[in-house]
Amino acid sequence: MAEALKTADTKKSKYEWLYIVLLILIPFVTFIAGADYPFMLEWDDSGLITENTRLIPSFENFKYFLSNVTYTQMIFSPALMYSLMLDRWLFGLNALGYHIHNILLHSIAALLLYGIARHLGIRSWIAFFIAVLWAVHPQRVESVIWITERKDVLAGVFSFAAMLTFMRAFDRRQIPYWAIVLLLLAMATKPSTLTMPGIMVIYALCRRREWGIAKYLWPVVTATMAFYVYSYIVSHANMVGTADVMPRLLLVPLHNAFWYLITAVVPFELNPIYPRVGFDLHTLGVLTAGVILVAACAAAPLLYKISWKDFLFKTLSFAGVWLCCFLPVSAIMMRFSNTDYCDRYNYLLSAVVWIGIGMLVEKLVSKNDSSRNLRIIITGSICIASVYIFLSISYIPAWRDTKTLFMRALEIPYPNVKAIEGLGRVGLRRNDPETLELAGNMFIGLSRESKNILLSEEVKDPVSDYYTGVFYSGMSLLKASKPLEALEVFRLAETAYYKKELRIYAADEYLSFLWSSLASCYLAAGRPDDALRCLKVQQPLLNQESADAYFCRGLIAFLQQDFQLARREWDKAYSLRPDDVNIQHNLKKVELKINSTNIPYKVENSK
Repeated sequence: MAEALKTADTKKSKYEWLYIVLLILIPFVTFIAGADYPFMLEWDDSGLITENTRLIPSFENFKYFLSNVTYTQMIFSPALMYSLMLDRWLFGLNALGYHIHNILLHSIAALLLYGIARHLGIRSWIAFFIAVLWAVHPQRVESVIWITERKDVLAGVFSFAAMLTFMRAFDRRQIPYWAIVLLLLAMATKPSTLTMPGIMVIYALCRRREWGIAKYLWPVVTATMAFYVYSYIVSHANMVGTADVMPRLLLVPLHNAFWYLITAVVPFELNPIYPRVGFDLHTLGVLTAGVILVAACAAAPLLYKISWKDFLFKTLSFAGVWLCCFLPVSAIMMRFSNTDYCDRYNYLLSAVVWIGIGMLVEKLVSKNDSSRNLRIIITGSICIASVYIFLSISYIPAWRDTKTLFMRALEIPYPNVKAIEGLGRVGLRRNDPETLELAGNMFIGLSRESKNILLSEEVKDPVSDYYTGVFYSGMSLLKASKPLEALEVFRLAETAYYKKELRIYAADEYLSFLWSSLASCYLAAGRPDDALRCLKVQQPLLNQESADAYFCRGLIAFLQQDFQLARREWDKAYSLRPDDVNIQHNLKKVELKINSTNIPYKVENSK
């Protein structure tokens, strides 16, 4: 392996400057089509960016991210938040600037990957092609176009820069101080980079297998351990994992290992919203393809006359590097998200695969560099890059809008409930009855089909599927100005509540909507006592200093004939949300009610 890592092409190619320019330009041109897309307000961009007052540049907010996790994703990533804070200062809430920043960071990551390949002895034109193919692969779309996933591209920049800096310092027998700084920045961007020091150790062992290398490694390992302890102290209270059961404890990591390895090269199943691993033909296909791939790799010594000893050492070294990137996204033992696997988790992992391909091609070319073979490799690389670019440009429009993204995510046979819930959230935010109806029907259908879904019972929740579907279906009818029909649907959930059987996804948010909507329907049906009962259930669920809470208490007071209290509460709601037409309408009604006892009440619910 040490022989393989010798820099066989140390001299700069006369085309080096061209490769560098193209590595900045090609990814930028590929992804610029998505630069004018708005924030995905129904999928993390709102909580992380647009509604996050902590992003307003100030010393207080700067200190805050050094000791707190990020809102919505609950991870300790201060470098990510400082990057977004810079964007907030430069661009305000103009999504264009954030998108361009993401694309530029990705181009820089590609350039650094090229530098790593060159340092490993891969000749310039091969290094150029593997960096381009990695950069324009359609699997990169999620990481580059979704602004919230700034952490992928930023972690890529810091991780690649740390690795390149470490390799150069180590080969010069220098303590890698700058590599430590860059590594800390990578870990402060995305926690999954905590295994990067393992790659540095493997590189050092491949270069020089002697005890003396410890003096170059111990500062890296010490800094990593210190960062891990500190980040654990900050974030451990927010670490919520989902324990799995046999046989999925074995199936999911095995599927993921093959899936990430195969899709690093073959772009299929570009579906971002958390597909699930089940006991089905799809999983069988992935496992079969993976076994065939491993068997083909095992045959390499016979095909290329490589010694088994050399082959085994190189394979184990590559496997060790790959495992360092795989373990954080493997879903071994526990999932720290609602996903088994997804495109963006392959950002760093796929770079390892492409470096491995580059080293293999370098080996083949060094043995036989005939012009015919070179033409075949270059022509093939250009064709693959063209296909990748076409697929990426075709996939980018799915990220134009949150609704189009969730609709694409629903194309798989049994979509993750997160995708359906996201579609319902779109309908709620946009007052879109059709979208709400679709989400409701899908949830209800999912609850009925649960017995046919080839997942373990521990990851199915047909009761929550059903009542979340009921909620969305009722909201659809209410938004379509059909309150009496909506009441019949909502009463299914109300009955379940009193039987202690009501379970709804995102209950902390949606239950408030449910009871407010029920109250609106009862008022429309001329049943104020039932509306009052629902409002009393809703009131404790609200932030007591919010406009919704003041509005709810005002409505309760009005229905109890305490008009003075109703006016005071609605005045407070108006001060917080002066543009709310329902608050304005009710304030006028209560004033008339106070001044006259002959005017019948008709109030509006804010939701």
